[in-house]
Amino acid sequence: MFSFFTAIVPKPLKFVLAVAVGCLLCWLVSSAPRGFAQGPPRVVEAHVALASDGVHPGSSQKAAIVSSVSPGYHINAHKPSFDYLIPTEVKFDNNHAVSIEKTRYPAGKPQKLSFSDDPLSVYQGRFLIGLDLKVPAGITPGVYTIKGELHYQACNDRACLAPSRVPLTLTVKVVPATRPLKPENSAIFHELRTIQAD
Repeated sequence: MFSFFTAIVPKPLKFVLAVAVGCLLCWLVSSAPRGFAQGPPRVVEAHVALASDGVHPGSSQKAAIVSSVSPGYHINAHKPSFDYLIPTEVKFDNNHAVSIEKTRYPAGKPQKLSFSDDPLSVYQGRFLIGLDLKVPAGITPGVYTIKGELHYQACNDRACLAPSRVPLTLTVKVVPATRPLKPENSAIFHELRTIQAD
């Protein structure tokens, strides 16, 4: 029955229908009584890594969001293939102590899926998002925390889950200019330098 229905639906409406069906299923699962189901699976994990153990007043620091998508799923790239697709995007609260001057998303990889005639630009598996941070001159040394979220929509080869988000915590330690800084997470930032930005 479903194969007959999809056969008569013109493309690209098939993808829109797949997203709608996925969202409806997620809503039905999340509305079920407690104990009936555990809700939609958590498809994306993410955390923030910093390039050094501190930052001096009036200087910058690099950070990375290390993310991973569960096997069998993908999420749309930051610049998706079509306007109606939900992009992957990082959002942080405004904070006078630390500003995010630039966010560098990786280029998506083309993936052919059963419900789309054309390959879609997606992220799969592990991927990195780069952040350029700046702290103002004259800031008091101390620890500053910013809350944020990674917004995404996950799909498999048949349907899409409801749009979701992963909470992020960015903690920056501002230290006196006389204190030397120690590099951290060198492998992550070496890898980040080799990734083509979107």
